[in-house]
Amino acid sequence: ITSNHILDRQFNLPNGLYHVTVTDAEGCSEVRPASVLLPKPSPELPEEFEYNLPRFLIKDLNSNANLDSCVEVSGSNLAYLDKVNFGIGWSFWGPEFKSVEVVHPSVNYNLNFTVNSNWLDFHWESTTFSLSSAVPLFKLCFESQEASAFNNFIRFRRGYSTPRMVHETEGDLGFIGVNGQVNYGSGSLDYSTFSGARLFQPSCEADGYRRIALDEPDYQYVVANGAIDNVNFYDDDQFLFAKAGEYTVQKSIGNSYFSELYAYIPPYSLPTSECVWPGDADNNNVVNHFDLLYLGLGIGAGHEPRLNGDEIWQGDDSNDWPQSTARRHINFKNFDTNGDGLINQSDTSAIYKHWTQAIRKFDRTSPWALPAPLDTVIEQTRLELLADTISTGTTVLIPVSLSASGIQGLAFSISYDSSLIADAPRFIPASSWLGTPGNLLDVQKDFPGQSRLDVAITRINQFAVSGSGVIGHIEFKYKLLPADSLLKTHLFATRVIAITPDEQLIGFSDTRKPVILKGGVVSGVLGDSRGLGEFKVSPNPASDVVWVESEYELIDRIEVIHVGGAILSKISPDFPSQNVAVKLDFLPSGVYFLKLFCKNNVFLTRIVKGSE
Repeated sequence: ITSNHILDRQFNLPNGLYHVTVTDAEGCSEVRPASVLLPKPSPELPEEFEYNLPRFLIKDLNSNANLDSCVEVSGSNLAYLDKVNFGIGWSFWGPEFKSVEVVHPSVNYNLNFTVNSNWLDFHWESTTFSLSSAVPLFKLCFESQEASAFNNFIRFRRGYSTPRMVHETEGDLGFIGVNGQVNYGSGSLDYSTFSGARLFQPSCEADGYRRIALDEPDYQYVVANGAIDNVNFYDDDQFLFAKAGEYTVQKSIGNSYFSELYAYIPPYSLPTSECVWPGDADNNNVVNHFDLLYLGLGIGAGHEPRLNGDEIWQGDDSNDWPQSTARRHINFKNFDTNGDGLINQSDTSAIYKHWTQAIRKFDRTSPWALPAPLDTVIEQTRLELLADTISTGTTVLIPVSLSASGIQGLAFSISYDSSLIADAPRFIPASSWLGTPGNLLDVQKDFPGQSRLDVAITRINQFAVSGSGVIGHIEFKYKLLPADSLLKTHLFATRVIAITPDEQLIGFSDTRKPVILKGGVVSGVLGDSRGLGEFKVSPNPASDVVWVESEYELIDRIEVIHVGGAILSKISPDFPSQNVAVKLDFLPSGVYFLKLFCKNNVFLTRIVKGSE
């Protein structure tokens, strides 16, 4: 793959690194890595955006190129601040400093300056007053000279003291300021850019991190081009999940105007209690079908509800529940995905609602990430798709079979050629060794853009089960092909993961199943007898003998197949016949498959020995 144009056209495909399986007409396949980077949306700000957070701004005052020029340093929302420290710097080859002038008389005695050749250190400490509105604090004036945008920036920076805004109750807020420029009448700077920037305290809305929040208009222009402690970064997660450090961010409009943002975030600790994100039951930062496996581990448990429910995709601060999982110690509060204080079937709604959401949207975390590294992989076992020939233009059921021991839940993906599909496929759980529909929960979502159906199914009683055989069916409807035509395609079962009650994650081998699509709404092939218009199987259920009658085709051979895939018997009449008796007296009661071999076709149908 030399480009990602095919991936770029896929629906609902988040940014990230993918592995693409390329299959040619002969069925040969190869897996290649490919990255996708689509246009970024504006990051979500807190629902109630707090405009009363303090910040500072440097702004040019002059429009006359013949006069000395000054910049004004102003502050807004400075209420209840006990201390403010920051530095301001300019280039050695830029403007020549002339003077500093206090412009707010009432605070004159509170402002302290230390001036050097190309920087100023500012310190303000007071417990007697505060400023709530936007006010100018002081001016820095420079000698008149020829305008040079490169050298005329006046920047907030670290001075003698660490930049900080200390609130009387919230403590050290850090520091945030919008840099300015001495223009000497050469033109005005777009000060609206970054003008809405605010620095938020740690909260579960940002998964326990600090947040540098920008107004949405800024994100129309800002390509995250900045540095943290002089180390460049290029993704917006650095704003939304801001770690401690010194931040500088630039924005340009054409080649003429620039704007810069400076922020300092002091060292801080993440909350002692983990944040809960609705739908992310396995606590791996994304929501997908694997979350049902963990939800199943806690079905029936209950504790105090959360303040917020599952309507909004944001973190919620929640007290720990008494229970945690055995291996990864995931607290059960994460399984209560809708926040009502109970872990039950209703919690699947949050998984559906937030499926493919990622906490950090731009960090290339795969939206289909596994809950954790697998504890073991059983390479000899795979999820079997019992299909050979499939009728088109009609709904067919493809049996899904697995052999496993000591598991509670199962997740898998079925990939197919979406260009051949008439209706979205779906998984139908069966009464099986894994459980009955009454004691099973399932979630599933079809991604036609990626030609994949994701499925998870779990028991709700936390009991391990073992067995072998069909656990359900995939319902497909392929587009009708011309009569008597045949088309080869493939089905894939991938990322087959089981979980045990003690949280062991077990992987199974992938399945690549070739199938033949047959044109015309004639003899179907699989699952139950749906679509087998040319054949009659009776009685079904049967006791000792079942008769297979063919309306048109001559039957050469019949195989009786266990749901696990083993061939139990073969019946070959002396000559091809339209009526064949199949003895079942040697078989215990249960579900079996008859594989019918005719001159030009192979068919598969399900029978029941005794009561199902």
